[in-house]
Amino acid sequence: MQKITFTKDSLLFSFWDESTESWINKSLQESELPFTWFLPYQTYVESGVTLRQVLKVLEKYSPEINFVFVNYLKGMLLEDAIKMLDEAEPVKSSVDKVDAICLIWTGQTQNVANESEPYINIQPSLMALEIDQLEEDDDQFHEIFEVSITQLLDSPLIMDDFIEFYDESDSDDVLLTGSTDWTLFDFTRALLGELIMYSYAIKVFPNGESVVKMPPMTADDLFDHLENLDNFFKRGKNDN
Repeated sequence: MQKITFTKDSLLFSFWDESTESWINKSLQESELPFTWFLPYQTYVESGVTLRQVLKVLEKYSPEINFVFVNYLKGMLLEDAIKMLDEAEPVKSSVDKVDAICLIWTGQTQNVANESEPYINIQPSLMALEIDQLEEDDDQFHEIFEVSITQLLDSPLIMDDFIEFYDESDSDDVLLTGSTDWTLFDFTRALLGELIMYSYAIKVFPNGESVVKMPPMTADDLFDHLENLDNFFKRGKNDN
C-alpha cells in the first residue's frame, strides 16, 4: 500500500510497513525514481495546504510535468504559468467569501444509440466552496471563474472522493453515488487543466504569446530519461 501526500513545501511518498504496522514517509526528492513513477499512487493534500503551495511543489518536477502533461498545459511551461500567476494583477471577484478550493469528481451518464448500456463519463474539476457555518446544507459551490486569483491560489485546497452520477437528460436526477480515489496523475491533470483554462479566461496569459513553440522535452531528452531509468533498475534499487 502506497500513497503520495502534498505538504506545504514538499511531496512525500509513503508505504505501509507490515512489521511495524505504520506508514514510512520519505521525501520524493530523496528518491532516485522520477516523478512519473508515482503517477498511479493514491494522492492526498495535508490540511491547510493551498493551491499556490501545491504549484510550487510541482514546479520542482517541471521538466517531466511539461512533457507528460503538455496537453493539459496547452503549450505553456509550468514554470512560466506559475510566474505569470504570481505576477498577475488581482481581478475583481463576484464571490465575497471562499473558504476552500475543492477538487471534485463529476459523473454523468449518456444514452448512446444502438447501445443497451449507457456511457459513463467522469470528469475532475475545481470548485470554490463557501461554507455556511450554521447550516451545512446551505454550503455553496462556485465556478472558479467567479473568484479572484488570490482566492483561488491562497484558499485551502481540499479533495473530495465523493461522486454523483447524473443523467444528462435531467441534471437534477441523481442515478447513483459512490467514491473513488485520486491518483497523482488525475490530481495533476485536473489542477493544470482547470488552472490553465481559468488563466486564459481572465486573461492572465496573453493570447498567442508566451506559448511554447517547441516540445518541452526533446526526443533526446526523453531517451536520456529512459536510459537513466533503465540504469536505475539495473543497479537493483527499490524505492517502492
